[in-house]
Parts: sequence; structure tokens; C-alpha cells
Amino acid sequence: MCTLVVALFTLSWVPFQANLLYYAYGTDQVTSVILMNDLFILANINSCINPIIYGFMWKPTRTAISQVV
Repeated sequence: MCTLVVALFTLSWVPFQANLLYYAYGTDQVTSVILMNDLFILANINSCINPIIYGFMWKPTRTAISQVV
């Protein structure tokens, strides 16, 4: 479970951070600004995915959900 959380964190935040570096040191800043909003949304989706991952991967949460439903 920890590996999955770290992998999704990396996949969602690395493009945004790479774009920030490209914006700081690159020559084509217009493209970087256009991508900034989309990559920021992708990076913040990680915060929405984490509770879902913990809910499906952690056994006490699954049993509690099954008892409620």
C-alpha cells in the first residue's frame, strides 16, 4: 500500500515540478504557463485519490464500509 501511495504521489507531482523548473530556466515560458493549470490540477488530484486508496487497501476500512452498507 505504501508503495502505491508513493508511486501515485510521484506520478502526480513530478510533471508539475518539472514544469516549474522549465518555467524558471526554459526559454518558452508561454507553453509552461498554459500547462501550469492542468498540471496543478493533476497534482492536487493526488489528495483526492489518497482516501480512496486507503479505503480499498486497508482491511479495517473495508470491513467498516461493508458493515455500513
